Amino acid sequence: MGLKAMIVDDDPNTVQMLEDSIPWDNYGITEVESAYQGIQAFEIIQDRSPDIVISDIEMPQLDGIQLVEKLQKLDYRPEVIFLTCHDSFEYARKAINYGVSAYLLKPFRMDEFSAALLKVVLKCAKKQENERKLQELEIRKKELEKNQATSAVNTNSVRLRSMTS
Repeated sequence: MGLKAMIVDDDPNTVQMLEDSIPWDNYGITEVESAYQGIQAFEIIQDRSPDIVISDIEMPQLDGIQLVEKLQKLDYRPEVIFLTCHDSFEYARKAINYGVSAYLLKPFRMDEFSAALLKVVLKCAKKQENERKLQELEIRKKELEKNQATSAVNTNSVRLRSMTS
C-alpha cells in the first residue's frame, strides 16, 4: 500500500513520541514526515501529498483547524486525525464539519490512537482501491471507444464497397 503520514504538533516531545512508538510499517505506512507549525506543515503537505495528517489543533501562526480549512482547497484531501488538549465543543464541531476522521484528547491512550489510525488506514486503502478501479474503467472506456471507431470505419468501408459493386 505504501501510505505516507505527517505529524504536526508544536510540541517536539509529542512528535518524537509518535514517531518512535507507533509501528508505522504494521499499518502500511512507509513514510512519516513531521512539522512543528501549521504553515510549515501546509508547505510540506503540498509538496509530499501525505495520505494521513495527524495534527494538534492549537499551534502558533496556523492552527490545526485553519490547516484543515486550507487542505479543503487542495485537489486531494488527506485523512486527518486531531490530537488536542481542547475538549471544546466548538473545535469538535469544526473538525466534524471539515470531515476530520478522529478527534482524540491529550493525553490519549495508545489503543485509542491505534484504533483511530487503523480506521484512517482502511479509509485510505478503500480510496486507493477505488482510484485503481476508476483507472481500469477509464482504460476500458478508451479501448471500447477505439473499437467502436474501428468498427464504424469497417462498417462504412463495407457500405462503400457494396454501393460501388
